[in-house]
Amino acid sequence: TDQPTTVRCVIDYFGPTNFLRMNDYKSRIDHDAADSPESQLVGGPIQKNKKFTLTADPISYITKRDASFLIAHGTKDMAVPYNQSVILHQALKKAGVPSVLITVADGGHGFGGGLLNECFQAFIDNQLAGQRSHLLKDKTITARDAGRR
Repeated sequence: TDQPTTVRCVIDYFGPTNFLRMNDYKSRIDHDAADSPESQLVGGPIQKNKKFTLTADPISYITKRDASFLIAHGTKDMAVPYNQSVILHQALKKAGVPSVLITVADGGHGFGGGLLNECFQAFIDNQLAGQRSHLLKDKTITARDAGRR
């Protein structure tokens, strides 16, 4: 129990971050519908329950003290739209939180391995060594390089 409990870094794989903007980008789900996963989470249609929706949005809790982020998202993700990672990345940068966005060109929902794992490992090693300011650069890689199965 002598170990610190501080979060040192975050890796986000294609996560939803701003429910009210999920329909801004092409998806196989109508995220504003009453039966969408987001609406079910907040107890009703998200556009009619904005107060509750904002309390469920991860983006609502960003502060400048947050740990560094590495975000990876495919441009053809039809479950969680790609814009969710762009929105998160921009909000983190605006708050002064170190953030790296790895765009997986033509990638869908679910990938791993290959070059992507190398990026994740370098990020984790860097962060655990206390080098918060020495992050990888934003980059775009192909779905094949990302290890898409």
